Amino acid sequence: MTEKSAHILVVTDSPADADDLRALLPSNGPVSFHLEAVTRLSEVAPFLEQHPVDLILLDLDLPDSAGLSALHHLRQAAPDIPVIVWAGTDDPELAVAAVRDGAQDFLVAGQCNASLLTRAVRHALERGVIETALRTALREKDVLLKEHRHRMKNNLQILSSLLFLQASHSDDPKVRALLQVMQNRVLSMALIHNHLHCSSNPEAVDMADYLRSLCEQLYHLLATTPESLQLHLDLAPLQLATEQAVPCGMLANELVSNALKHAFPEGRSGELRVTLQPAADGRMVRLCVADSGVGLPPGFSLEDDASMGLQVASGLARQLGGALEIGTGTGTRFEIVFPIRHP
Repeated sequence: MTEKSAHILVVTDSPADADDLRALLPSNGPVSFHLEAVTRLSEVAPFLEQHPVDLILLDLDLPDSAGLSALHHLRQAAPDIPVIVWAGTDDPELAVAAVRDGAQDFLVAGQCNASLLTRAVRHALERGVIETALRTALREKDVLLKEHRHRMKNNLQILSSLLFLQASHSDDPKVRALLQVMQNRVLSMALIHNHLHCSSNPEAVDMADYLRSLCEQLYHLLATTPESLQLHLDLAPLQLATEQAVPCGMLANELVSNALKHAFPEGRSGELRVTLQPAADGRMVRLCVADSGVGLPPGFSLEDDASMGLQVASGLARQLGGALEIGTGTGTRFEIVFPIRHP
């Protein structure tokens, strides 16, 4: 829409209604209104491909669509163009439903004069301009956010590659092992940003998809005898806000890495199971990493353990709002229950 003209499409199979609308809207003044008409909903899309339209006046009683379904189909065909419903009957419930479903206004033929129609059209056009600007700003923000996360992912992958190169040039096995631990931690964060970059929701992470990728990556990197070690994943569909997904992913990285490196010495066979399940009330989530390996040393305590990996894991558990617990039974079992902060 320019400052002095507005192009309006009338969708009605009543030539009399189309003529009434032309007569009611001024063709000159501060804003001149230019009306075109189509008689069927199916004609809207082809018309829009050939003509600029700033506003649509929609009759809900059309030959190929009627009632609110006509409005729904039109909103799908032209989501960015404001719509005013032009109804033949005064139905308050229908009016409320139409506005709720996206119409800018609801006018009744026979009860609408030139002043009311002009005011409604101008308000709808003004709101349409504002909504278009907001949609543009949101799209730009989304593009910038995706670009930021793409760069973050690339930077983390570069850092991971540098750690790998540094490890390959060291003759000290302890240094190589330490650099590999750091590389895996960086990769777990890079994987988060990769999922965010590819996701339609930049504020949340699909944890089942993410943990599956992470665990399989660690399994291929660290399992010394993959033919005798089985990886079982029981991951419920769960969305976590980014600020929770990062520490949760890093916690899983520490626990899975620890199990793969220490639970199955000398090619011992067994299984590693990773579980992510929400509690019944949907407000808590349980992450469990359990293995059937050699188990922890007698008298083991997280408070007394000097392992940096488990110290990091305990800190991440506290960051999530939970506490890392050691389960009972054969092998080793670590578990945390923490509250979900939905995106």
